[in-house]
Amino acid sequence: RIDLAIGWFDKPPSRFTAEPVFRDALVCITRAGHALDRGGQPADIETVLSFPHLVVSGAGDRKAGFDDMLAQRGRERHAAISVTNFMTVPDLLAGSDLVGVFTSRIAAFLARRDRLTTTPLPAEIGLLDHYMVWHGRNDASPRHAWLRGQVRDVCATSSADPDG
Repeated sequence: RIDLAIGWFDKPPSRFTAEPVFRDALVCITRAGHALDRGGQPADIETVLSFPHLVVSGAGDRKAGFDDMLAQRGRERHAAISVTNFMTVPDLLAGSDLVGVFTSRIAAFLARRDRLTTTPLPAEIGLLDHYMVWHGRNDASPRHAWLRGQVRDVCATSSADPDG
């Protein structure tokens, strides 16, 4: 049983309460020297979509928030590999031409730690909303309200820079 989840959620079931806690830009993350490694200059969407993608999906499918943003524009990407967590992402990216599209917070952490590089997406892609989600049975719980308050405070004071 999970008390609280934070992330991008397509459509949580009605028994859950969802509250937006922050927005973050999506960026590409690749190995250094990849064709998308443009010294911080944004990549055009055509070029981004021309490469095979690595998708992280807790549900184990080949979709994430970026896919919904693309679908709204009548586009889709080729998800060559899908994993359920970020543990193998650095090794998969470092040894291939795969592209990951993750939030700037996650990408900055991975890039700094694993010598990968990030490339901004075009501004028209927009920001991804992140939510705090919990089961409705906890709505009135003082302990759960305290936990939600702590999460709100952390999300409000954190930045896209993982070092604060």
